[in-house]
Amino acid sequence: MSFVGIQTQITRNNRKSVLLLIAFPLLVLAAVFAVVYFTTFDQFGNPRPEVATDMFIHAVPFVTSIVLVWFVIAYFAHGKMIAMATGAKTLERKENMRVYNLVENLCMSVGMKMPKVNIIESDALNAFASGLKEKTYTLL
Repeated sequence: MSFVGIQTQITRNNRKSVLLLIAFPLLVLAAVFAVVYFTTFDQFGNPRPEVATDMFIHAVPFVTSIVLVWFVIAYFAHGKMIAMATGAKTLERKENMRVYNLVENLCMSVGMKMPKVNIIESDALNAFASGLKEKTYTLL
């Protein structure tokens, strides 16, 4: 297995993220077309693709608007949504010095700014990171 540097991994992850962001509206539009297609049969049970296509074309701006609003809400409120869904609380240095110092030392070793550290009260062993910009980076 060949060595892959951190910048290569970051570039790959960014490329995959963009592809997923493009694929999401396409998937929603495909689902809307499927629903419209399978609900536009005539009284004899025959499909009516021309009616389905016409209804779908009229629905595209509405669906696209909903997806864009969804993206805007997710972009600006993703951190708060994650905190609410997980019940995460901000971890202060004095509350758990060991964990805070570990994260701080790891950040210093790679020259990264210290992210906000949150803790989830759970017996499960798990951790993840979130954030779109350096000032919103959060470690949970």
